[in-house]
Amino acid sequence: RYIKLPGIDSGNMYIEALPPPRNKTDIDFDFNKSIHKYSSEEIKNMSVFEKEHALTMLKELRFRLPFHARLDSLFYFTLVVSYRARKKYVSDFDSVKLVVHNKEEDSNSKLYGFSSKETTGTFSLCGASGSGKSAAISMLLERYPQVIRHNDENNSIQIVYLVVNCLPNSNLNMLCVGIGDAIDKALGNIKPYYAEAVRRCRNLGEKMEKLRQFIEELAIGAIILDEIELMSFDRNKEASFESFMILANRTKVAIIVVGTPDGRDKMFKYLRTARRLGTSIAADSYCERYKLDNKNKPVRKKIDFFKILVSEMMDYQLFDKPVEVTDEIVEAFYSVSLGMVGLLINAFEAVHYAYFKNPRLVIDAKLIKEKAFECNDRLPRLLQDERDTRIEYAVYCKE
Repeated sequence: RYIKLPGIDSGNMYIEALPPPRNKTDIDFDFNKSIHKYSSEEIKNMSVFEKEHALTMLKELRFRLPFHARLDSLFYFTLVVSYRARKKYVSDFDSVKLVVHNKEEDSNSKLYGFSSKETTGTFSLCGASGSGKSAAISMLLERYPQVIRHNDENNSIQIVYLVVNCLPNSNLNMLCVGIGDAIDKALGNIKPYYAEAVRRCRNLGEKMEKLRQFIEELAIGAIILDEIELMSFDRNKEASFESFMILANRTKVAIIVVGTPDGRDKMFKYLRTARRLGTSIAADSYCERYKLDNKNKPVRKKIDFFKILVSEMMDYQLFDKPVEVTDEIVEAFYSVSLGMVGLLINAFEAVHYAYFKNPRLVIDAKLIKEKAFECNDRLPRLLQDERDTRIEYAVYCKE
């Protein structure tokens, strides 16, 4: 389906085939994912196994966070800018081979980037681990068809987006193969074709050239690199990352970076590459921050949103007696999560498991702090590192 647009985008089938950004009502609905709420009577009649099974559904719970609206609109307009900077070329005599569901097809069109157009269709979504970045990307993309077959005589195929999960200690060569693998998954190739074509290239330069070919033939709109902090930056030269941005400049494909701020900064540490990343969305902007008081001591800036998060989460509690949300409980959950929704749910689960083992436990602030880290003893140190980072940022802002 095509939505007719005015101005310079009129008739651009790659843009007019995109669904428009969500309105406020759609955002509130789409980015909230509820699960079954059990009544007190249901909980009393459940076995421990049934409670533990129900608890696993907490991983499916999603809350509408403040950055979701900005992410939704920015993704759409990033695609628009990306496709606006390209031109479709059609040949009556030559064709390119596409492989869809492991069957070869011919296409008579390619989408070339305008060399004179500046690459501006990129952005980054960064925040601390557990702030909801990957979940937000997943919910964002539910609105978009990944592959579009166009109503033209050239068998034009458009891949709207690819999501590539960065592997631990990986380098740019492995990332290129990962992009080929993402193309195969989008096109339903059980036997890898595009990943193998990239893998067979002898060096990074050849891999980049092969990806350029695929981006033009398949009209790829955006490549989303998720969890970039897992990559090994010691094994990659800055020139390698620069060549990746040159690929975006040549094809006008949008490169969207998702991960922690330090991962983004290590990957694009020089102005000539960092400037191409454009807008940066702080995924953890909803978390409480620090400021310096008159004596230059860090104090937390209160944000009421976290209390709303805890209240909504507690609607799904599986304790035999309902636990009231008090300021002490909210503060305890903050101390073990620093306000990040992923860590908040992990702590909520940990307290439940402790309670299932011993139903005589009293669910209060003290118990939350005691039991939240039983399943992961590394979290306290990592949370302290995150707390220190926020304080350092407060100092930086005041300076």
